[in-house]
Amino acid sequence: MALRDEEQRKLAEIERGLAAEDPRLASQFTERPKLRTGTIAEIAVMLMAGSVMAGVGVQLGSAVLIVIGGIVATIVPIMIAARL
Repeated sequence: MALRDEEQRKLAEIERGLAAEDPRLASQFTERPKLRTGTIAEIAVMLMAGSVMAGVGVQLGSAVLIVIGGIVATIVPIMIAARL
């Protein structure tokens, strides 16, 4: 849904006012963190590695390996994503 010219003008005026009043807050709305390809690959590798470890743990009947695989597949990717 496109804004009318008057609405577009008012929005631009609000944006300029915000940028002048609180530049730090305004930058949080305009700047987006860049998601690196390496980060996506790291998360994918950890998910796959953890899943394989958990699967091997199930096959071997090893509770320790299942838990470690679950941690690698869930917590490590969350930590990687959190550092973005």
